[in-house]
Amino acid sequence: MGILYAFICFWFFWSLKGKEKVADARRKELSKNTKSDHLTVVNAFAGWEEAQRCSFRYEKDYCWENFLSSNTLEMLRNMKGQFVEHLLAAGFVNSRSPKDPKSNTNSDNEKLLKAVICAGLYPKVAKIRPSLSKKRKMVKVCTKTDGTVNIHPKSVNVEETEFHHNWLIYHLKMRTSSIYLYDCTEISPYCLLFFGGDISIQKDKDQETIAVDEWIVFQSPARIAQLVKDLRKELDGLLQEKIENPHPVDWDDSKSRDTAVLTAIIDLITTQENETVSNYFPQFQDETVSNYAPRFQDEPYS
Repeated sequence: MGILYAFICFWFFWSLKGKEKVADARRKELSKNTKSDHLTVVNAFAGWEEAQRCSFRYEKDYCWENFLSSNTLEMLRNMKGQFVEHLLAAGFVNSRSPKDPKSNTNSDNEKLLKAVICAGLYPKVAKIRPSLSKKRKMVKVCTKTDGTVNIHPKSVNVEETEFHHNWLIYHLKMRTSSIYLYDCTEISPYCLLFFGGDISIQKDKDQETIAVDEWIVFQSPARIAQLVKDLRKELDGLLQEKIENPHPVDWDDSKSRDTAVLTAIIDLITTQENETVSNYFPQFQDETVSNYAPRFQDEPYS
């Protein structure tokens, strides 16, 4: 997918006693409104490397102000290098540099990064629902197995009230007084359709739908659903070929099958989402569907 450098980052924050609120605010700033704990880490790491290029003093100040450990970040950089070595040995990349331009064609594509996060963490999916409480404008979150859960206080999304889409993907879930999603990223329907489980086209009460693993269901015109299903089949076939015969994608060869398939999917994920849709009602662009909302299969449409 051309996002190597961003993909191999992880979470390394610390907090000083009595400075928890300041640390939380710094994390929120580093999130850059991505609504993603995972991309917050990518941003923090990129900022650290930029600070290093300026001066040793600048790096120290950056880590102190953002509650980051330079030793841990250095360890992360070494791990990134080791991971790239494995990819190089397997034949998936051409260079041992995590920043090789040919391996990072799409590293600045936030929507694609979220799709890859979805691919790595699925089926750890949670659904966002608006709260009907008049006292505090907030959202409710639920998972298929646990019902209602909470976003952890350390997440950049804990006080978020305006999401573009109905879905979160998460890594860690912990139980204390309640069940908490420790880290999460907002994802779009396309992330789930292309990088989630098996998809199927269904008809529900005379409404055309496309489903992921038969429980994440979206309304969609049949022709759009079939297009997505066909592209997903091509992607699955391409991934199988890559496993059997590893080789880097040549993004300059627009006529190759792998480039054509990946470019079509990336274009859909990046450009075909309607950014003006009201919260909690994501839809396919240019398709007018009444009462369009993703749902759990056993939940009736309103």
